[in-house]
Amino acid sequence: MIINEWLPEHLKLVGAGAIGILGSILLLIGIRRNENKTMASMLGMVGGILVWTGWIEFSFVWIADRLSVSPFIQNGEVVTKPEYLIFLLHQAYWGPASCNFVFSNTKCRYLFGLKNYLVYDRNYKP
Repeated sequence: MIINEWLPEHLKLVGAGAIGILGSILLLIGIRRNENKTMASMLGMVGGILVWTGWIEFSFVWIADRLSVSPFIQNGEVVTKPEYLIFLLHQAYWGPASCNFVFSNTKCRYLFGLKNYLVYDRNYKP
């Protein structure tokens, strides 16, 4: 979010979209790189962070601004920003994404083992 806060107010939505698109591109490059797993993992991690920062986290700021949520003030001091008060909405993103990872075909060893343990075979030993 700090990257997006450097932009003028009228360019924040465009900046958030650009950050998310850059993250998506890095994710796709990471998915396609099968020969170097370390580079693929790093590209996936950075891409995921950029997608979260650009699209998900910015949506909290945008929703808080759109709904005119005021910051939590205690003893005349701002304790939390408005977007943190609606942060529990991230469960709406986490649930469908988790179902997609658990119930789809994946090459990730962690998700493969989790899927085999939770869904298919309780006696699975990695």
